[in-house]
Order: sequence, then C-alpha cells, then structure tokens
Amino acid sequence: MTLVGDRYQVQLRDGNRVQTRDIGSAAPDRGRWVQWTLHYRPDSSGASAITELEKDGARALSANGIPNAYPNDSRGYFKIGIYKWWWKERPSDVSERTMFFGDVVAEVR
Repeated sequence: MTLVGDRYQVQLRDGNRVQTRDIGSAAPDRGRWVQWTLHYRPDSSGASAITELEKDGARALSANGIPNAYPNDSRGYFKIGIYKWWWKERPSDVSERTMFFGDVVAEVR
C-alpha cells in the first residue's frame, strides 16, 4: 500500500507485472487512527492467492485469484514498515515517522 498525494493505492505484484489499484482518499483520515487488516496468501499462479485489505472493518480491496508472489517461489513472505525510497536523494519535511501494528498471525498450510 502506498500513499500518493492524498490517495491510498495498492500495488499487486507477481514478479512480472504490477497492477496499481486506487482504494480511496486519505484526506478524511488525517489526524485519526485507521485500522488496516490484510489477509494474504501468496501464490504465484493465482490459483489459491488471497489479497484482501480492510480499512476500519470495511473491505477496501479484494484481489483473490490474482498472482501475488514471484513466479515459482513457494516461500512468499510479508514485510511491514514505513518505506520512503527517496529519503537520501530528496529533502523531506518529515522528521519523525511512527507506525503501530498489532497481532501478525501466520497460518501455514
């Protein structure tokens, strides 16, 4: 998930392609807590892939059956954090970044 201007966007990647989906305005969320829930099962074929994102309990994205892992990679993994790839090249007016996250539950099949 990325923040582009005042829009939330999600990128679905399978190693070969990138699909970008706009999932709404972030403007109403400024200054308030937002709860995001991700359901993710990696699958490079898409046959059993699950990518679902909820915002404050409401479905924001459902992309089930769409490849969401590198081709032929059965070891998909999940990363979480704040990533701003141009920190070293571009000036920033942000001096502090804080992210809170709750339970991360892994189900192995």
